[in-house]
Amino acid sequence: MRARKREMGLGISAYVPQHHEIARAAEADFYEADVDFPWGRERVSIITLRSSFSGAALHVAYPRNNQSVLLEGIMLALEFLGGVFKIVRFDNLSEAVKKILKGGRRVERDRFVAFRSHYLFESSFCTPGIEGAHEKGGVEGEVGRFRRRHLTPVPEVSGYDELNSYLRACCTKDLARTIENKNATVGHDYEIERGFLKPLPAERFEIAEISQPVVDAKCRVRVRTNRYSVPASLVGATVTARVMPLEVEISYDGRVVAVHERVHIKNQQRLCLDHYLELLRTNPGAFPGALPPQTGPRTRRVPGVLRRAVVASSPSLARSGRNPCAHRRAPAPPQTPRDVVDEAVELAVELGTVDPGTIALIARNLRAEPKPPAEAVEVGELSRYDRAMPDTEGYDQLLAEVAR
Repeated sequence: MRARKREMGLGISAYVPQHHEIARAAEADFYEADVDFPWGRERVSIITLRSSFSGAALHVAYPRNNQSVLLEGIMLALEFLGGVFKIVRFDNLSEAVKKILKGGRRVERDRFVAFRSHYLFESSFCTPGIEGAHEKGGVEGEVGRFRRRHLTPVPEVSGYDELNSYLRACCTKDLARTIENKNATVGHDYEIERGFLKPLPAERFEIAEISQPVVDAKCRVRVRTNRYSVPASLVGATVTARVMPLEVEISYDGRVVAVHERVHIKNQQRLCLDHYLELLRTNPGAFPGALPPQTGPRTRRVPGVLRRAVVASSPSLARSGRNPCAHRRAPAPPQTPRDVVDEAVELAVELGTVDPGTIALIARNLRAEPKPPAEAVEVGELSRYDRAMPDTEGYDQLLAEVAR
């Protein structure tokens, strides 16, 4: 941390150079960057935590910044850096600070207090406003450097998993760089500092926020300001929802029944057509105007379940008594990836069937490893297997005697 600037007589801001003790402090900050996904360009929120001593840092991306994002990002960074610092310095983030009091004191949010108490670090907050910007200059310089080096030009990724894998790889690569006025690399100081950091707790902090909503008549639960679908059989039941930075996991009676991409815009819905197939079986005419196909995950590829439902809900299949939920009980080979099952279902649909046995057979063929090409064998080498032709003369004589 830089000491507070002093206005000199010429009106130029001056700073006091600082010495950073090993394993004492880290700085955290949010920033934004553009990323190209298959569904288009988005401005993502990235949180980074940087060691003041070594300069090592981790950057983690999310669709939005909120309290669970802040907590998970810090948790992942502490794990990446190998331990816990004595102090972590923040801006006056609303996700951490409830109220700013006179004298530099803060009223912190309960979950943030629980989080830092779990990891046993002290929180420190900058002076409010632009005057406090220089108080965590290390992480602000890190953001600019990282953006120029790794986020220009705009990266293209398939989703947040790939994006965060890319960011982590960049952070690992940056351990080989050298900071100005230092002889050792960031990685060298990082390895030394790891031995002085406080150990991580035996268990992770529970990032997820837990609620117990009731399933409404449209097979949805309200979580925060948005609604997410569950299987139609659970209408009226009380379920457990775990809200995580990127997902909403819904369970009933100890079993996970739905996992949705978390929606970060208010008053939206995330509906899965698979949850409504029981209803479409009894009322196939509802499919053309059904809302669920329009509110699935962001992707340009039509989900396999949608293709299943289109065929299974057609009048001809309804009259034949076929089950649009048959794919759920298809005896696919063990540990068959979901995309393989979806591809198998799509191929079955093209053949005009949704029979579980057919789906399982196609899935097995898709999973089967290609057989190695047959090796040519010289005919001469087979002579060792030659055997004399059997002699049936004795058998013929026995038959002749019996005939007499």
